[in-house]
Amino acid sequence: AGALAPGLLLAQQAVTNTPTSFPGQRAKTKYITTAATTNATLVSATPAVPYHFSLSNCSATVMYLRMYNLNVAPTCSSATSYVSSLPIPPASASGQAGGFVLARGIPNTGDFTTGLSFCITGGSAGNDNSSATQGAYIHIDYKEAP
Repeated sequence: AGALAPGLLLAQQAVTNTPTSFPGQRAKTKYITTAATTNATLVSATPAVPYHFSLSNCSATVMYLRMYNLNVAPTCSSATSYVSSLPIPPASASGQAGGFVLARGIPNTGDFTTGLSFCITGGSAGNDNSSATQGAYIHIDYKEAP
């Protein structure tokens, strides 16, 4: 198979890795569509394990999903409890779909032992406070601690 074109939504490559952490707990889903803000969002106020991300971007500007180990919506200008950033690739032209689906099996490594929250911004640094653009669609599957 040849290389995929840049900006192509890679849904056909997704394989969901349901975590073995928190057995018996029902999977939950968080959806958000970005606004022209930092999109500070609380996903879970208890320890959680994210195991599948679907990140689509219909704008022509790269955005970043920045994950935090917090049980409240993060202050995006602070690096407190920052864990990691995932770039959300732009579409090749406005109105088209860029982005990707990421199956990420995350064992209970302690990254989200307090809670799970995120910002979506225009920069990747743990303390970036630049607003994202409108037009990204975020879907996160996760399990919470009992």
